[in-house]
Amino acid sequence: MPIDEAPLTTTEGRGPFFLEKWYVDLLCDDGTVLIVLLGHLRVLGMRRARLTAELHRPDGSTVRGAARIGAIQPSGSGRTFQGGRLDPREVAWETSNLSGRLHYTPRYPAACVKDPLLGDGARQLRWIVEVPDADVRGELQLGSQRLSVTGRGYRDYLALDLLPWRVPLRNLEWGRAWGGEHAAWWIRMQLKDTVLEGTWSDGEVRPQHDPPSLAAQRVIQQGHVADLPVLRIGLLRSVLRRLARDPHQTRMVGRATLDGAPGWAVQEVVQWR
Repeated sequence: MPIDEAPLTTTEGRGPFFLEKWYVDLLCDDGTVLIVLLGHLRVLGMRRARLTAELHRPDGSTVRGAARIGAIQPSGSGRTFQGGRLDPREVAWETSNLSGRLHYTPRYPAACVKDPLLGDGARQLRWIVEVPDADVRGELQLGSQRLSVTGRGYRDYLALDLLPWRVPLRNLEWGRAWGGEHAAWWIRMQLKDTVLEGTWSDGEVRPQHDPPSLAAQRVIQQGHVADLPVLRIGLLRSVLRRLARDPHQTRMVGRATLDGAPGWAVQEVVQWR
C-alpha cells in the first residue's frame, strides 16, 4: 500500500452505545501544538457529532474553537461534515474562533498494537494509528489573522461499542513524539487483570512500553472525559460519568529526544475510578 494513502478506518458500531473519534495533531518546531478532535457519539438513540480545535503556543496562550458538525458522512475515501472534511491526506474545519486546513504527507503506513485492542463478545475497542508520522503544511484562521503552519503530524482513530461499565481499563498512558528524522508513539493500558502495551518507532511496533527521553512537560488540558467539549452530551453527562467510572484525563506537551535528535512530544494519562 502506498504510504500516501493513509486510509480512514470504518467500524460498524453495535448496540445502544457507540463512540467513534479521530485525533489529529501537529507539533511545530517552536513547540506550538495544534490538536483537532472529531467525534461521533450514539447513546440510546441520541446522536452527537462535534469538532474541537485547540492551538497551544509556547508562551502558554491557547486559542480554542468548537462546533456542532451534524452527521459525519462517508465521501469517497474520506468523511464530510458541516463546515469541513477529513480525507486521507487532509483535514479542514471551521469554528468561530479557530478554523484551518492541513495537508499531510505520511512518512509511514498505519500501525496498531492489535486490532481490536479489546473485545467482549461482538463488542470491541479499536485503536489504529492511521498516520504515525507525517510532514504537514497548512493555514489557520484565528479571527482576522491568517497563520501558515508547518511541522510533523499524526492521526489516530478510536471506535468503542463496549458498554461503558464493561470497559476493564484502570489507567492509560499514551504519547507520541518526533525528533529529527525519527518518530515514535507508545501506549500502556492497565486493565483489571493484566497490562497491554506497545511502542512504535520509525515504522516498527514492539510489544513493550518504551517511550523516548522526555523533558519536563506542561499541562495543556485536564478534566473529566465526560466533560470534554468534543462530547457535549448535556443531561447524559452525569449518567455516563457514573457508568464509565468517571475517567479523568491529563494531556501534556514538552521536549523529547529520539536517538539523540531533539524534538517535541505530546502525551496523556487517563485514570478511572
